[in-house]
Amino acid sequence: MNKKKTIVLIMALAVLLTILTLNVFAAVEDELAADKSKTSLFVNGDFSGEDMGNFRGAITLKEGEGINGSNAVEVEQGSAVYYIMTDLQPNTAYTFVAYFKTFVMDGGDPPCIVIKGWGGDDIYAPATKDEAYTRAEYSFMTGDEVKSEAEFHIWNVTAGKIMVDSMYLYLYEPPATEAPTDPPPTEAPAAVQDTPAVESADTNAAHGSESEESGDNTIIIIIIVVIAVVLLAVIIIVVLMGKGKKGKKGEE
Repeated sequence: MNKKKTIVLIMALAVLLTILTLNVFAAVEDELAADKSKTSLFVNGDFSGEDMGNFRGAITLKEGEGINGSNAVEVEQGSAVYYIMTDLQPNTAYTFVAYFKTFVMDGGDPPCIVIKGWGGDDIYAPATKDEAYTRAEYSFMTGDEVKSEAEFHIWNVTAGKIMVDSMYLYLYEPPATEAPTDPPPTEAPAAVQDTPAVESADTNAAHGSESEESGDNTIIIIIIVVIAVVLLAVIIIVVLMGKGKKGKKGEE
């Protein structure tokens, strides 16, 4: 294989890895677009309007800092952004969805989903820390008695800072492989039920459950791999060009 073919092959590999990285980001954007196409029970769940409506908490609206340049809210450490729902129905299945990212402190706890007043014990669902926007959801079924005001929180426990792009609440839709009669989980696994309560000046303590979230640190790993490949490609190209110049001088 001659020098030109080698350079072309290396650059093609770098481009391919870059495309794969962009596809990971596009996956979150596609999930968000799909969620926005549904009918959410939250008003202004994407924080697109200045009126925060039923949203509460120690939060600051950040224009253009969400996914695709949309609005987001910054949540102070030890506080939460939460929505007050006044018409939650008894014996009804729902899915709570949120998109957020964390700016992690060393040793800090991850953010979490908290649901209160839904007709059962308060739900505390830890999520995974990730410095890129990711999607988290929690499905549940209300009990016979639902409080007049239910609360849906994204808690910033000790993550340093979190940015929340959007929050939605939908009527629960079972996956295609799941029988429609199967209800979503309503009880936390034993390992999570023992999670210590979280307290703050804005809200009361909440207790445990589990959450589902895509992401972890996959995006960061892919970005590092792409940068490494591009740097390696540049080094190889420079070395090959240097050898080519030396060869020409030797022939002269």
